[in-house]
Amino acid sequence: MQRMSFNLSTTLPRLLPLFFLALFTAPAAAQTAHYVSPNGNNDNDGSSLSSAWQTLKYALAELPAGDTLYIDDGLYQENGVELRGKIATAEKPTVVKSINQWGAKIESTAQYNTIFHIIETEHAVVDGIEVFNLEDRPYEDWNSGISIFQSNHVVVQNCYSHDCGCGGFGGRESDYMTFLRNVARDNAKTNPYNCSGISIYQPIQKDDKPGIHIYIAENVCFENECRLPFEPGGFDHPTDGNGIILDDFNWTQNNDDNIPAFVAQTLVENNLCFNNGGSGAKAFEVANAIFRNNTTAFNNYVIEEVTTGLGDLAAEFVTGQVEFYNNIAVQTFGQRGHAFNYDNKRGSNLIFENNLVVGNARFNGPTSESGNDVVTYDEQSYVQFRQVVPDDFEFSSVDDFRQFFALRPGSPGLDVGDPAQAPATDLTGAPRPQGSGIDLGAFEGPMEGVGPLPVNQVLKNTVQPSVLPINVDGIKEQAYLGREWSIDRNLIGSPRGNDLTASWTSVWDDEALYLIIDVTDNDLKNDSNDPRLDDGVEIFIDADNSRGMSYDGLNDFHYVIGWGDNEAVELSFGATDGVETRQRSLFTGYVKEVKIPWATLGIDPTEGTLFGFDVHVNDDDNGRDNLEGRLSWQARGNAADTDPSLFGSILLSRMAPIPAVKTIAADSRITIDGVREDLWDNSPTLSLTNCSGRERNGEDDLAGEFSMLWDDRGLYFFVSVTDDDLVNDSRDFFQDDGVEILLDLGYNRSESVDGNDHRLTAQYNGGTIVSDFNGNISQGTSVRFMDTDKGYDAEISLPWFALGTTPNAGMFLGLDVVINDDDGSGNADHRVTWFSTDVDAAEKPNLFGTTFLDDRLTAIFNPSVAQPFLAYPNPSSGNFRLDVPVEGQMSVQVADMQGRPVLNKSGFYSGSSINLSHLPSGNYVATATTADGLFRQMLQVNR
Repeated sequence: MQRMSFNLSTTLPRLLPLFFLALFTAPAAAQTAHYVSPNGNNDNDGSSLSSAWQTLKYALAELPAGDTLYIDDGLYQENGVELRGKIATAEKPTVVKSINQWGAKIESTAQYNTIFHIIETEHAVVDGIEVFNLEDRPYEDWNSGISIFQSNHVVVQNCYSHDCGCGGFGGRESDYMTFLRNVARDNAKTNPYNCSGISIYQPIQKDDKPGIHIYIAENVCFENECRLPFEPGGFDHPTDGNGIILDDFNWTQNNDDNIPAFVAQTLVENNLCFNNGGSGAKAFEVANAIFRNNTTAFNNYVIEEVTTGLGDLAAEFVTGQVEFYNNIAVQTFGQRGHAFNYDNKRGSNLIFENNLVVGNARFNGPTSESGNDVVTYDEQSYVQFRQVVPDDFEFSSVDDFRQFFALRPGSPGLDVGDPAQAPATDLTGAPRPQGSGIDLGAFEGPMEGVGPLPVNQVLKNTVQPSVLPINVDGIKEQAYLGREWSIDRNLIGSPRGNDLTASWTSVWDDEALYLIIDVTDNDLKNDSNDPRLDDGVEIFIDADNSRGMSYDGLNDFHYVIGWGDNEAVELSFGATDGVETRQRSLFTGYVKEVKIPWATLGIDPTEGTLFGFDVHVNDDDNGRDNLEGRLSWQARGNAADTDPSLFGSILLSRMAPIPAVKTIAADSRITIDGVREDLWDNSPTLSLTNCSGRERNGEDDLAGEFSMLWDDRGLYFFVSVTDDDLVNDSRDFFQDDGVEILLDLGYNRSESVDGNDHRLTAQYNGGTIVSDFNGNISQGTSVRFMDTDKGYDAEISLPWFALGTTPNAGMFLGLDVVINDDDGSGNADHRVTWFSTDVDAAEKPNLFGTTFLDDRLTAIFNPSVAQPFLAYPNPSSGNFRLDVPVEGQMSVQVADMQGRPVLNKSGFYSGSSINLSHLPSGNYVATATTADGLFRQMLQVNR
């Protein structure tokens, strides 16, 4: 293959990879559609969703080249899913597409495996799928997410790859590859071969045609990191965990077949890479590549521990010509290395123009530079650029990251880019320019209140008040209903696994703030004069949330509680009046419970109170006066003892009093016929009398009551309505007489609806239930009406599968029940509710009441088979402590509701933890097998 000297600098903005361009310009050829669904059957013909195939492996094997396979929403637990040997054309490519973006979820069931592998294929598009591995397996998984191998003209777009042991997305021995608008998160952690978010390794050039052969654009890569040594190359430390890497295009490694270097053009543009363990975006052993309008920030937090030769944006060992235009690179303050690193050891030429560098820049080789801005790199200037994306940030597309990384008004990156080298649109598809010139980085156009200038955004936890009494005894009681937050940001060392992990949760009442800090640590010490140098926890509070860069001497507090200590030390004022702390020791670590009175902090605990907060966990393994590890919840720099601006924050929220009502378990199957059977008498009857909107004309005009039951199949309501004028004549179902059920299944009481909130409406004398949040879930639901002398009765069934969750004794749900009244005016005239009085309560789950599923026996729990045990907190975001009432070792298995194992642990002791935070939200059954028999408990994961 002849080396090309083709340079696209002047025409590049108009060019795309040849195959990708063909998708939009070539005449569309007729394609046959095929379907696969978890509810399908491989004996079907796959020609429609109602006759869909069931498994992806079967469907992809049957799919003819040049046709389209639509994947229905659902979980596909399969091993070795391959698109193999499909030779199509540019005019009629083979397409594999999720019907809804990230609705098709593929989970690997093996250890050494690519979850979705594209092999020996020409002209294909993979669109909108989600791939992942379960982290907590009995082995380390080495799986990659979506990978292209020995294929050409392949597009992977709109996909999400996360929690894969190796890379999120990859291409090898291939050409004409496009990776567009994908998200790669939390990959590469358990494979010693060193992987990254998006990795192109040793491509093979198909031809010498000019133009872009490899195109990587509009992707978001974050939290990808390598922790294992690189075994094959002999390194004793990690080397990768990059956001994006172009790797060994020169074929200097493992080239027994003398394959020539890949010298065709690669374009990397409009990507966002942040919080990766290695570089944000890097060219390594590459001859011909262009990087433009990328944003890389706060990377290299793993690699900086082992080398100084790194960069958030980097070109290393490159040959030929490598070009960088209009990029932003931000280095974490205090980190070794560079924001930009150019290390020429292969005879290359670097063009570096119109880039913004925050941190150190290294140019080791011939460089053509112009129009760059290297910001003075001190702590104050870095603070102006620092951004924090919450660890649990929920996003629906790459667009959602604009709020963190779009430029603020006044940023030095606004309007200074080279228009001849800028893409026509930004990462979100917004056109360039939007001001007087091209902006640097992946986002075009300033946004007020966000972006790298000038304010540090902080992680904020909304803390709910306690609903039950709290004893400070080191035990997580049912009162701790809030979500758990991981304490997982490395400040000292790189602890992982049993060496050090931790989480915290909190509630409050009128007297105090209460904290539970749950620590896993396999080597505990308490032998130093300074408790900060022992195992233990530190709590930081900025009572007025002033967020100064130094302690103000007024109300910034620093509490330290060493492992084994039941008294706290406060280092600012000695402010320990009324502070209580208790430790509960476990086989795998310990739990600290802390009570800090508001009077000691000078905080008035009212709804909406906001104060600075952070928590650290220390690890002392060697018994000397130094620490081997320290983790934080919020702070990314090890200076919280002097700098309150590093703290996160807590917002106090006042939710409705709970428990409001129990939902009783049904003791027999319920027939939905509108007739109130005797079994309904076991359930409390609750009045519907709160007016929502216009006042009614007395109780004869509108009133009601309802009862609830549940079993392993569903949630049931019997509603008796008093209404003197029954109407069903409106086009809009909610404008007639009828019943609405409002549910917050995740019980996160948000101020607006999210993915687990539902409003389900049964129109009077209608035969169906209509849902208008989160898609149509009416399949399987049923309602029956029966007229009475006062109005009507409605009996309603809501199956758990339709609601997208599974039941758990003790499970909390947000709930309200509404009756609509139409007196013939065409629209609903009145509404009465059980709990809220807000006319817009349906869209405000924080205003719902609460129910919890009472712990009567259901078909799932049979005491003759297994005894229950204690799991807490339950529900949880994923971390559960299991207290089984026996001593000694046991085995624990966790299975989903279809009985499929998702976790196996042997050598388990009562009081130890399991982590299910990698699993989808829902219910799972934990079974402990001991010498004394079986013990079983339902675990609810709320993410």
